[in-house]
Amino acid sequence: MILADTALLDANVLHPMVLCDLLIRLAPAGYYRPRWSENILDETVRSIHRRRPDLSLDLLRRRVAAMRRVLPDAMIAGYEGLAAEMVQLGKDAHVLAAVAAPT
Repeated sequence: MILADTALLDANVLHPMVLCDLLIRLAPAGYYRPRWSENILDETVRSIHRRRPDLSLDLLRRRVAAMRRVLPDAMIAGYEGLAAEMVQLGKDAHVLAAVAAPT
């Protein structure tokens, strides 16, 4: 299968477990190339824990660690300086910076 488009997965699609699982399973099959950043994964853990305080932070961090193991090439790095320049865009400046980061 030919690798399709790249998609930045923000916390809002990584939070619902069913959607996250689907997206994780589609990537190794070559349907698309997922990308995320450290900030996005941290935001995902915080968001899930805020809505589901019954889930331990340790459990959520283990889930993120498993996601990293399954998709080791998904991590975007080197966007932090650009995010600092985009601060006027608000709390999601890091997401826009990650999109703009070289792949």
